[in-house]
Order: sequence, then C-alpha cells, then structure tokens
Amino acid sequence: MKTFLDKLLAYFELDHATYDQMRQPVTFTSLPDFSHFTGIEIAVERIEKAIANQEKIVIYGDYDCDGISATTILVYAFKLLNYPVGYYIPSRYIDGYGLNGERVKQFYEKGYQLIITVDNGVSQHQAIDLANSYDIDVIVTDHHQILDHLPAAYAILHPTYSNYGTVVTCGAYVALMLATALLKREERYLVTLAALATMSDMMVLKEYNRAIVKLGSEYLNENQYRALTLLAGEGPYTEDCFSLGIAPKINAIGRMVMTTDINLLVEYLSTNDEAKRQKLYQWIISINQERRATMKDALNNNDEVDLTAPAIVVVTKEKEGLIGLLAAQYLNSYDKPAIVFTASELDADLLKGSARSRAGFNIAKAFQSLADILISYGGHGGAGGCSINKSDLPAFKQRFNALAEQYLLETEHQKTIAITLSEVNWENYQLMREFAPFGHSFPAPYFKLADLHLKNLTFSRDNKHLLTTIDQNIKLVGFNKPASQFNLQATYNFYGRYTLSTYRNATSLQFQVDEIEEV
Repeated sequence: MKTFLDKLLAYFELDHATYDQMRQPVTFTSLPDFSHFTGIEIAVERIEKAIANQEKIVIYGDYDCDGISATTILVYAFKLLNYPVGYYIPSRYIDGYGLNGERVKQFYEKGYQLIITVDNGVSQHQAIDLANSYDIDVIVTDHHQILDHLPAAYAILHPTYSNYGTVVTCGAYVALMLATALLKREERYLVTLAALATMSDMMVLKEYNRAIVKLGSEYLNENQYRALTLLAGEGPYTEDCFSLGIAPKINAIGRMVMTTDINLLVEYLSTNDEAKRQKLYQWIISINQERRATMKDALNNNDEVDLTAPAIVVVTKEKEGLIGLLAAQYLNSYDKPAIVFTASELDADLLKGSARSRAGFNIAKAFQSLADILISYGGHGGAGGCSINKSDLPAFKQRFNALAEQYLLETEHQKTIAITLSEVNWENYQLMREFAPFGHSFPAPYFKLADLHLKNLTFSRDNKHLLTTIDQNIKLVGFNKPASQFNLQATYNFYGRYTLSTYRNATSLQFQVDEIEEV
C-alpha cells in the first residue's frame, strides 16, 4: 500500500532526491545575487550620482499589485537611504499602461532629472526618447516581453535581457534586486513584497521564484507586517494569502478608482503611521467590497448572454478594469471562450474588450484572424485584449463564434490523488506543505475521497452546507452543497483540497469539497 508521501511524489512526478532538495530551508542567499543582472552596476552608479548631486528622482510604476509592490520597494529603499523621491502610479483610465509623454513633460516641468520605471518601460520608446530630449535619464526595470528593439534608456534591468537566469521574474523582484544593490543588504519587508507580487503576477514557481515566495511567507509569519496582515486576515500565512487574500484587494483599486488616488496604496504599504494605515485600510476594503458587489450585479443582471452560442460575447456598462474578471467568470461558469466589451472612456464609438479561454481555443490566434476589424489587439493563448468600432461588433460576434465552433475547448481532466477519510489529518497536511509553495505551473494537489455514504455525513443547521467533523479541528466542508442534493442510497466521490481555516485564533484543517460525483 502506498504511503501518503509516495502518492505525493507520484502526483508531482518527483523522486526522493528532488523532494529532499525541495525541503531544504531557503535564505536570501538562495536567490542569485543582484550582480547577475547585467547593467545593475550602471544603474546603481547613476542613482548614487543623483543622490550625491541632490538630483530629483521619480519612480514610475503600474496599477496592478506587481507594479504597486515594485514602486513601494524602491520608495521604501530610498526612505531607508534617507533620500526623498517622488513616485507615480498611473491611472488605468487617465494614463493607461506604461510611461507616457504627458507625464514625462510634467516630470521635466517639476525638475526631475532621473526616472526609474518599475514593471514597465521596455516598450515605452517614445516616452523615453522624449525624456532624453529633456536631458532626463531613464533607468528601466521591467519583466515584460521585449519587442523588436530596446528603448534608448540609460540602463535596463530585465531578467531575460540582463541574463539573470532562465525563469522570468515579476517586476517587483527586479525592483528588489535594485533596492538590495542600493542598500547593500537584505531588507525582509521588501522581500515579502516581492513574494506577494510573484504570486499576484502568476510567475512560474521554479528556482528563485519559488525560493522568494517561500522566503516571503516565512518573513510574513515571523514579522507580522501590519500592512499585509490587515489585508490577509488571520494567519498562519501561506502563499495563498498573497494571491487570494492580499492581491485582489490591491488590484481592486486599479480596477475601480478612476482618479490618481491609486497612489495612496504606496503610502499604505510604506507608512509607519498606524492611524493613517487604518484609514487607508478602510478605504481599500470599501473599494474591494464595491468591486465584489459590482461583479455580482454584472453577472446576475446580464440578459445578453446567449447560452446557445459557441462563445460568450457580451457588452457591459461596467468599468474597463472589471471586464477581464467578468470574462474569466463567464469562461468558468459556461465553459466557453468569453469576451467582454465596454465603451472606451476616451471615445464613445470605441469598444474595449478582454477575452479569456483555455486549451483548444487560442485567443491570440483568434485576434490575428480578426485583425481586419480590430483597431488594436494583443495577448496570448489564454487571455487577451482588443478594441473595435461599435459598428463592427455584429461582424466580430459572428466571426468570433464561428472560430469558437471550429476550435472547441479541450476537456480538462484534473489529476487527482486517491485518499481515504483517515488520510485527512494534520500529519499529512504538514507533509503536503513540504512541497509548497504552490502556484502557477506547480498547483496544490487535488484529492479524491471515494465511496462516501450520506449516513456518514452531517450538514449545517440549515442543511445548506456539507459540514462533517472528521476529528478534533479537522472537518469535511462543502459550501453550497445542501443535504437535498444527496441520495440516501447512493455513494459519492468528493474532489477537493486541504485548506486551513482560522477563526478567533483557532485553526482547523479542512478538506474543502469542490466537486461531488455520484458513483
């Protein structure tokens, strides 16, 4: 009979030697040194010169969790160097993505002599050329795909261009390496911010990406960084608290707020003033609640969804920042490629769309075949964005559906580990966590509990939720799995994951049931 460890090794297709290596403790020295970044010496030298000459420096970030974390990392580092700098998080609705000419002009008028971009820059050629014409140097720190050629920046730090390693990092990781080079030491809070961004930006969890998430989780549990624990809720803190607890709340600001108030997030993440932090925390929570309510209303009150069509093509009145989330929800709910359009803030005759798909129907290829009616487009197999004239929507819908009918989504059969109810225990949970962190390209294991009988199950008082105690502080939980959906005579297979639930400082182990199958 296979042990639980044997089952995990088979699931992840790992041998014992690799497993032993994965279990080894990580430290900051587990990450390749910042000196591996080609060009970092040039960048540091230019920044130190600016400090010595009292030049004005501004950090230019991005409106997602990665860009906000990256901006905070450098702002915090300069604070530790006792050198004040400016910073700007662009508004999705006012500025769009990346450094732009209008902001460069404003920086020039305010006397800035050095711009450091984080999580953007490698494709902002015109803005950087304009900065050069104003005698403003630009240091680019970015991780996005490099297009035809590099911009004429003073220095460029990029994980692949700079030959840092074989795995692409997030923007905040690059910013962390620059901050470490400037500080000449490790700063644990900044490591934790880079771990947050690595999870939020869904970086491949291999090599140093895996190490920094593991390290950041440890630092958060050890140091209880207030700005992060407020957003995450009660611990213990695993990688899930980054991707599921903190990042969605931070990303909600960029999606919902149409002003430049998004810059308050940097203050929230970097301030030592608890009263100010609490006030900003309440603001973040209120915006996130608004996002959730808006999403719920949009999904429940959209009569345009044609369930008979091969694809979901919808026009919504919601903000542009929400259309990607809506498309993902439609994909998951209806198992069809989905694209959601909304009217452009800048041009009433223009629609901006965000699409989601999975294996079988490639978004990037679909957009290429529709290029004659698209004003702009971009993306990859699973996600993308485009803009069209309103008058072209009927033609787009017809042709997009024709492609979806031709290229059907492939059925995904999720790999599982067969276990018994007795194997849902703390010892096995801890054994599973030795393989962590889990995330993109290395998901948490999915389990199958076979042949369970209704007579062995209990439910919540209102019978709406499966809630069965297995042992002390160990539960079998299925939300919205009412007793009425079960047949007393049948047996069932339950599919789900091990999770932790903390309430009033008491932590319980749960088998979270996602799917139920009658045998």
